[in-house]
Amino acid sequence: MVSHFFRGRKNQVNAIISDFEEKRRKKAELEAAERKRQEKREEQRRLKAAAEEAERKRKAEIEELRLKTEALKEDSRGKYIDYSIYENEYVDQNFDDNVISMSCGGRAIIMLHDNGGWSCSIGIPNLSYNKLNGRQRTLPSPTYVAIGSLD
Repeated sequence: MVSHFFRGRKNQVNAIISDFEEKRRKKAELEAAERKRQEKREEQRRLKAAAEEAERKRKAEIEELRLKTEALKEDSRGKYIDYSIYENEYVDQNFDDNVISMSCGGRAIIMLHDNGGWSCSIGIPNLSYNKLNGRQRTLPSPTYVAIGSLD
């Protein structure tokens, strides 16, 4: 009778142990699946960050190339001027490497600048002055000006 009692208890203990081990195995499987999901999310974050970094570098390289091209363009057009004109003091004060176009006619001088601005001396034709002064800001900046010739 005692052995029968222990045999029944032993089966119950084995069932409890088996149940416990099954629960532990399922828990380990769930934890492993969760780790895999987290690793996959982390890998996706790393890939996204790497793609964003590559895009940032690409944009920086493009901007650097654009700036170098602009600098070469400015250097190729020159920074020096030699002239013999009536308003030479005006030219001395206002001519610099930002001037993209300059026109002289009689005693008048007009200079167009890189930033879209312009400057002029006394004596430019009223029509030219009004065209430059009354120009809408939405229009593109002028790139060439000529007075005193048929250009």
